[in-house]
Amino acid sequence: NQEKAAESFAKVGPGGMKMTADVNLALTLDKLGREKEAAALIDKYLAECPKDEDGTLEFIDYLRRRKEFEKAQGHLQKYISLHGEAQGEKFYFSWGMIRDAMGDTAGAVQKMQKVLDINPVEPYSLNYIAYTYAVLGEKLDEAETMVKKALESMPHSAPFLDTLGWVYFKKGKFAEAAAELERALALMGNDPIIWEHLGDVAAAMKDAQKAREAYGNSLKYDPSNEAAKKKLSEIK
Repeated sequence: NQEKAAESFAKVGPGGMKMTADVNLALTLDKLGREKEAAALIDKYLAECPKDEDGTLEFIDYLRRRKEFEKAQGHLQKYISLHGEAQGEKFYFSWGMIRDAMGDTAGAVQKMQKVLDINPVEPYSLNYIAYTYAVLGEKLDEAETMVKKALESMPHSAPFLDTLGWVYFKKGKFAEAAAELERALALMGNDPIIWEHLGDVAAAMKDAQKAREAYGNSLKYDPSNEAAKKKLSEIK
């Protein structure tokens, strides 16, 4: 009930939860089609930039979800100039996600490493760095160690299993890669990226039938996946 949710968020008075409530109010107003009211709330905080770490993280994540990456980065820099860097792991993780969204992979990895300096077993940062290394084909032994450490905390995470599968693929361990990707799909069988990865592994193993099936499923869940379309068309 979005109307009731908006009413409740709007009733939150001044105090430690006000900014978080207002960000959630803006999100709810967006869902209700009341974009101008949501924009007015967001513009107020862009101008004021209060010292509120939790509210600020909610705020920049809201902007990131709306793909307003420059605004999110600008607000974060403004916050730091006014109040200094917050030292919590959530702060650096959110910062890293903004850098990733803006295409700054090195900057994102640097921020995720700051998270790990605070909490060496934080699973999402471990997985982010591991997957990045796998995509780049770099530091694959380190990537394997990191994603396995993430899986110790969250052994049933399909994205983490996908990362491990992709690390194995980049190391040429195709059977191990297929096994991890199959485990990931057992948990989240509607994910187009995992299906595409399984198609790549099957293609590397010269299993054309399985590759066709995997790429087909990738396109089933994401018809706009041009990479999967191209790979499917190239299978003989």
